[in-house]
Amino acid sequence: MTSGKLPSDLRLRVLALIVDFRTSADAARLSRQVARSDTAGIDLTVCHVDNGNDVPVALTEEEHRHGIRLIRLPSNGGYGSGIRAAIARAAAGETYDAYWFLNSDLEVENDTLTKLTDVLRDHPEAGAVGPTVLWGRGPRVWGARGVVSPLLGMTAMTPWPQGGELPHWSYIPGCSMLVRREAYEEVGGIPDRYGMYYEETELSVQLQQAGWSLHVEPDAKVYHGVNSRDAGVPARHHAFYFTRNNLYFWKRNFSIPPLLQLPRTLAVVFKDVVIPLRHARSPAEALDRLRFVGMGLLDAFPFLTHRHTPRERRHFDLRSPEDEPAS
Repeated sequence: MTSGKLPSDLRLRVLALIVDFRTSADAARLSRQVARSDTAGIDLTVCHVDNGNDVPVALTEEEHRHGIRLIRLPSNGGYGSGIRAAIARAAAGETYDAYWFLNSDLEVENDTLTKLTDVLRDHPEAGAVGPTVLWGRGPRVWGARGVVSPLLGMTAMTPWPQGGELPHWSYIPGCSMLVRREAYEEVGGIPDRYGMYYEETELSVQLQQAGWSLHVEPDAKVYHGVNSRDAGVPARHHAFYFTRNNLYFWKRNFSIPPLLQLPRTLAVVFKDVVIPLRHARSPAEALDRLRFVGMGLLDAFPFLTHRHTPRERRHFDLRSPEDEPAS
């Protein structure tokens, strides 16, 4: 880890990246909201990232007025892949002090960014900082500190009302994560091998292993739509990627053998995917999600046994039938 110290009078250059795959209306709304944020002491660039949408995104008139940039990627390689490619495009010939990763289903308060950047100014050892994440627009806290438990082979999202530096092992929710560029580059950036889920967990683990600290600023708030569930039912992409990547994350980062991790993964999947299927609207919907859990397990074995990285499935559609627009 190098110093990372930023002069107090320096205007921080922040690149905000809003990754959009089949969420274009939300991404456009959020990009406008972020562009209108308080930017005292900040030079902010906001990018709407078209991550290989079926219909290419065009910026709205209001996005144009706010100076929002469009980065159009040719295909969807997942959340981490979209961020990496967008940074490579946006940072060509330019230098930023920090990158702000944002899910398109968020709402942010006007002063969220300034409160997060204040942490980077005040704590030169901080590699990344996150806000308090709340459910929807209500007062209920979704999480702030992710707990990484190598002993149990589990992760969990918890509040962190006291704020400040997070203990080992922790992670910052990837839905809103401000990362110091120097720290990001030192660990090789966000991984692009997962598709979705566990990218921010691995990035956080790598930052801490490299000597950087992670922080939460509880007074900075964002509101999370949580689009991995519809009426309490896990989406197909959640059932598949959460199952597959749980196995991969623990082997890659903590060398936990698959035979040891498999029963723990099944326990986590039962809690987070299977039990919520009691809210399924039909037996067919529940069976559909269980099928994608099975696909996630099957897709895990090639890279667990042969040290391959996960591959992106191309031959089935992760969209749920109920997600499709009515004709």
